[in-house]
Amino acid sequence: MQSSNTRGFMKLGRHRSQRSRNWKPHYNYYRDYDPAVGRYAQSDPLGVSRTTDTFGYTHGRPLTFVDLLGMFEILWKPGSFDESRHPPAWVVDVRNYGARLQRRIDGMCPKDRAMLQPFFDKWRVGYSPAYKNPSTDYASSTTTLTAPFFENSDPYPIFAHEFRHIMPQNNALYPGESTYIGETLAGRADNLDIERDANQFAKKIVDGCPCGGL
Repeated sequence: MQSSNTRGFMKLGRHRSQRSRNWKPHYNYYRDYDPAVGRYAQSDPLGVSRTTDTFGYTHGRPLTFVDLLGMFEILWKPGSFDESRHPPAWVVDVRNYGARLQRRIDGMCPKDRAMLQPFFDKWRVGYSPAYKNPSTDYASSTTTLTAPFFENSDPYPIFAHEFRHIMPQNNALYPGESTYIGETLAGRADNLDIERDANQFAKKIVDGCPCGGL
C-alpha cells in the first residue's frame, strides 16, 4: 500500500481517509472498497478473474481468508478468537514477507508499480507441512509454501520467486508438464527458462533494478 499521512489502516486492510469519519468507499490503489457491501466499486483492473465476480473481495468470505494488511490472501482460518490474535508462526512470517514485498513495490517507479500491484493484490498464499519444494498454480494465482521454505536462512528471495510464477510473462515460458516434471526429477529444474526467469526476477526484487527493468 502507498504510505500517506492522509490515509490510515482500518479493519481488513483497507485504507480510509482520516479527514472523514463517514462510512464511505475506501481507496485501495486501483479500486475503491465499499465496506457497506464488502465489495469493490470497480471491476478487477486486470480484466481477469478466477471467478465470474470481478468486484468481489476475498471471495465474499473475509472471515475465512486473511488479508489483514490489504495485500494478498493468506489461506488460513483461525480456529478460535485467541488463535486469530496469536496466529501460527508461518502466518506471521508470510505477513512479514508480504509487507516487505509491498514496501518494495511502493518504492518502484510508476511503470513497474502499476505492473506488479494488481498481481500482488490477487495473489493467494497458503501452507502445507509437506517436505517438498514450494509450488505455485498459475491458473488460480495460488502459492503453497512448504516446510523446507521456512528452513531457509532467508526465504524472502524464494517468496519473490514464487510471486513471479503467477505472472503471464513467466507462465509463457512453461515447457509443458512432462518436460517440467522430467527436469525436476532429474534435478535440472533451475535450467528451465521458467525457473531462470523467476530467479532473475527475485534477484531484481532483492537487489533493485532500474525502472522498467522487470
